[in-house]
Amino acid sequence: QFEEYGGRVSLAGPITERLSVFAALRYNEYDGPNNAWVRELDDDLDYPDDVANTFNSSHKRDTIAGTVELTLELDTVDVVSLTSYTETDSTRYTDVDLREEYIFDALRPETMDVFTQEFRIASTHDGPLQWIVGGFYSLFEETMRSSQIFWDARADVNGDLTGPLGCIVGSPACSGVWLGEIITLDMETDQLALPFEFRDRDKSHLGGFANGTYTWEDWELSVGVRIDQWENESDNLDTGISGKEDDVEFLPRVSLSRFINEEHMVYLTIAEGYEPGGFNLANFAGQNSLFGFDAERATSYEIGWKGKSADSRFVASVAAFYLDYESRQIEFQATDEQGQLIEGIINLGDSEQYGIEAEVRFRVTEALTLTGAFGWVDAEWNNGTLVDLPGGVVDLGGSTPPVVQDVNWHLGADFRQPIGDRGLDFIAAVQINHSGEYEGLQAWDTVTNPDYTLVNAQIGVTGERWEATINAKNLFDEDHYVDLQRFPNLYTLDGGENILIGTRGQPRLITANLSYFF
Repeated sequence: QFEEYGGRVSLAGPITERLSVFAALRYNEYDGPNNAWVRELDDDLDYPDDVANTFNSSHKRDTIAGTVELTLELDTVDVVSLTSYTETDSTRYTDVDLREEYIFDALRPETMDVFTQEFRIASTHDGPLQWIVGGFYSLFEETMRSSQIFWDARADVNGDLTGPLGCIVGSPACSGVWLGEIITLDMETDQLALPFEFRDRDKSHLGGFANGTYTWEDWELSVGVRIDQWENESDNLDTGISGKEDDVEFLPRVSLSRFINEEHMVYLTIAEGYEPGGFNLANFAGQNSLFGFDAERATSYEIGWKGKSADSRFVASVAAFYLDYESRQIEFQATDEQGQLIEGIINLGDSEQYGIEAEVRFRVTEALTLTGAFGWVDAEWNNGTLVDLPGGVVDLGGSTPPVVQDVNWHLGADFRQPIGDRGLDFIAAVQINHSGEYEGLQAWDTVTNPDYTLVNAQIGVTGERWEATINAKNLFDEDHYVDLQRFPNLYTLDGGENILIGTRGQPRLITANLSYFF
């Protein structure tokens, strides 16, 4: 059960003959569940309906955001300024051990402030060369004061209180600090709170971009470049350790298109992208500096075709792509030598990914339109992708990286037919969506999340200013996980070092909707 409400107000219009503005302000408040994982003990999935928790994990979040866009229309160019600011306060409380007993929880209070500013100048004339240039700046400021909470942490050993690792609370070794970390012991509830992500983090981007498109005869050439200076600075407040990482990225893009006729064209695109580096959320035990990770880079190649029939009743496209990743970033969770849960990101290695995508839309009649889409992906770690595990070094070369679905497809039908001459339409639609299997975390000890197919449907009546529908999600109540991964076993009575955790997908849901358009 959750509650969510909010509102948005926007305005747009001319300020002068050449200057116009668009401004928007929105507010959103959410109070509901958080990380509704279920627990599986082995790879033979049972899809339990009940979540074995002590309590329902909760998430409370308030967000306020504003945007202002100014456009100055000159004779041959448009000058645009786009400014935005978002402020979010969030508190998440999670039953991490996923059992009925009070064992291990996590409290995550967090604030996030994001400011962005972009300026761009774009040509508006009718010549063969069109261009756009601009600059941007963004600043992401985050505070996190999360704790790992151990229940029943007090035990009477010779009159002393012991923490979950045998540390004598109140002794000189644990007087206010435990293993270099601030601790809190609640004498009434026996809760021992250890800092998990006591940190501040700032991430900024400063850069510029330019793109030009030149058209001649049946050809079109587009060339662009983006230069991005990024910086990531993190401060761990419980340990007093700080880290700073920055770099400058040069990201080119080139695309060549050939228009065969008015209905068909082919294209080739080559581009580079990246994901910035940074630091992990919590400091790992035994480290005297923050455990960082480098930027991930990818070069993409895509070749494709787009076409339509002369009457536009049939529209289709197909593309093949290849992605070359360097220093691919992978998430992980584990327990350290002191038994604390740690999670982070590492640059596991290089990988390759290729596949095909296709889409089609066919208007069978004025009332009926059919759609379809298909995607296939193959991904592999490069040879020499090594992971140093307690049992020895493992080469992941040739295996599949996590969370890469192999086959996805979609079939849909939309029907709209007038009802007599009263200005009413009967509407109906159905969508069949197939999600392929993928390997979940951890990357060196994956679990396969099986493929699944969901059917959604809608039926209703619409008028000039209103619409009434009955909607069905997952019409045939298909069991599935939207995410699935291995996780450290924090409940030792189960036996074994790892369990599986997953988020159950939406079961069958039937809703009624009535909309009125002002």
